[in-house]
Amino acid sequence: MKSLPIKSREDIERIKQRYRENNNYRDLLVFLLSINTGAKLVELLKLTVADIKKGKPFISKNANSRSVNKEIKSLIETLTNGRKDNEPLFKTINGKFLDRIQVYRNFKEICMDLNLGEKYSATSWRKTFGYHYYKQYGDLTFLQWKFNQGRVEETLKYIDVNIDLSSRFHSEFKL
Repeated sequence: MKSLPIKSREDIERIKQRYRENNNYRDLLVFLLSINTGAKLVELLKLTVADIKKGKPFISKNANSRSVNKEIKSLIETLTNGRKDNEPLFKTINGKFLDRIQVYRNFKEICMDLNLGEKYSATSWRKTFGYHYYKQYGDLTFLQWKFNQGRVEETLKYIDVNIDLSSRFHSEFKL
């Protein structure tokens, strides 16, 4: 089954709340970073504590910076307090880098617990960012660049938005 973006803000809040109820702040942070920045899960799981600039609302990796909101900044500060710079930001009990399979499993379990079905997976997170970014700003060019897609139609399909681009022509257009 193809994963879809999480279009309902209510569902997003329910997912966030379930992570909190489960005291799984590590996975909550991965989820929040992905849906708020559009970062790929594999990029996020490679981050170390040093990649998060303390006191600054940015994530830096490979010369690519992303702003984060206050909720994420606060969670980052809580989860990195007292940790060494070379530690994985998202680590297992054994101190190793968190594996994407574990993130997928934990997220699937939450979705099933919340009766959201199987339409969402961790691959939905970037799509969720794209969908809500498009709905808020209508900026397909940025999303096309962000997702490295050659055609607007690809981007619309990826974020599960159905619009007929040919109907957007304005007959009053005149030079």
